[in-house]
Amino acid sequence: MDIESLLSKWDGETVIVRHDKPTNAWICIAIHSTRRGLAGGGTRMRTYPNLDVALQDVLRLAKGMTYKLAIAGLPKGGGKGVIALPSDFDSRSRPDLLRR
Repeated sequence: MDIESLLSKWDGETVIVRHDKPTNAWICIAIHSTRRGLAGGGTRMRTYPNLDVALQDVLRLAKGMTYKLAIAGLPKGGGKGVIALPSDFDSRSRPDLLRR
């Protein structure tokens, strides 16, 4: 599924996508809901075959956080971040890039 299709079908509030040139990684942030309060969630960092798959993952995870925090009774909405590392990224050769 392409990026436009993913975003047009998503029922969340905000999506931010940026590219980090030094690492060649894509950063995707999805805020699914802030109805109950600020969005809560974490960040997943892994390799993805392409940006479409990374975006699909962050949208799914953010929506899941909305439900998870609501079920827990917390006054928060749901959000999530994904750092999509390129398949050839080797953190051992450039650990300085992960400490910024």
